[in-house]
Amino acid sequence: MSRYFLLIFLLFFGCQNPSPSEKPTFFSGLSMTMEYKVIIGKTLTNKEKGLVEKVISQTFEEANRVYNNWNFDSELSHLNRMQSKIQVPLSPLLHDLLTITDQIVKKTRGYYDPTITPALQLWKKAFQTNTFPSKNEIESLKKIIGWHNIHIDEHGVFSKEYEATSLDLSGIAKGYCVDSLIKNLQKAGFQHVYAEWGGEISVIGNHPSGRSWNIYISNLKNSDPNRAIDIISLNNQAVATSGDYLQQWQIFDTIAKENVFYTHIINPTTLYPLKITNTNICSATVMASTCSVADGLATAAMVFNSTEEVKEWIKELQMESPEIQFWIVQRQPIDY
Repeated sequence: MSRYFLLIFLLFFGCQNPSPSEKPTFFSGLSMTMEYKVIIGKTLTNKEKGLVEKVISQTFEEANRVYNNWNFDSELSHLNRMQSKIQVPLSPLLHDLLTITDQIVKKTRGYYDPTITPALQLWKKAFQTNTFPSKNEIESLKKIIGWHNIHIDEHGVFSKEYEATSLDLSGIAKGYCVDSLIKNLQKAGFQHVYAEWGGEISVIGNHPSGRSWNIYISNLKNSDPNRAIDIISLNNQAVATSGDYLQQWQIFDTIAKENVFYTHIINPTTLYPLKITNTNICSATVMASTCSVADGLATAAMVFNSTEEVKEWIKELQMESPEIQFWIVQRQPIDY
């Protein structure tokens, strides 16, 4: 099997011709190992530039302090190490994020589940030694995995059913942070903003020329905008992408006598990783009103077993939320 993985890129597009009176002001950098880009849709004074830089820095610091599970001292990491049945009040920020998470879990039939970490760790350890976990090992995790093991009452007090249950919000955290960048910059008085972090994008207002902020979805092998999968105009909207290209493992199947490729994506309903095939979904892009919603839905879309199944789910979702749009890609072309 070819090891080429089709990938959807989200690239800023069409900002080369601002109006004569205003030019966009660009900010970029690295936070938590991922690149970010912020564009303010006007020419800024030095004082305004300093304010934007301060807002960006504070937003990322807050994300690291509250919901970065890679930070041992974050609020989320403390929850993950907490004993069962203990009740602790959540910070307003984490309470808000977990409330959105709860909504995403319900919208995705449980295909987005941030408690899946123990299964991912089990499979990673096995694949590193070119083996498979035993059925007993997998079965032993079923009790501690599941969003139903997380409890948050109406006052924002958190508890969990089992000590070993832990949360990894990476499937929604980038999107939520991008939403926070937009929200915080808007509070600071900036009404025309493009924010991107790790490929997740959200915008408010307009480009300096007066039009919408435009992006294009590009094939990995051809970044030419003229060959884009689609060009999107964003109007106070967000876009997020999930793909099976971040981590893959090659295991020799002794029965089929061939190499089988697996992704880092675990199906929460089976606790098994997804195989990489010519017909499975390899990339999902979602446009929604917020980046956290787009991020969570894109993560969930990757888990569906077939394009037919994901199409059915999308139709149900769009009946409730018609503004949500999907771009689903598999290695062999599909009629979608």
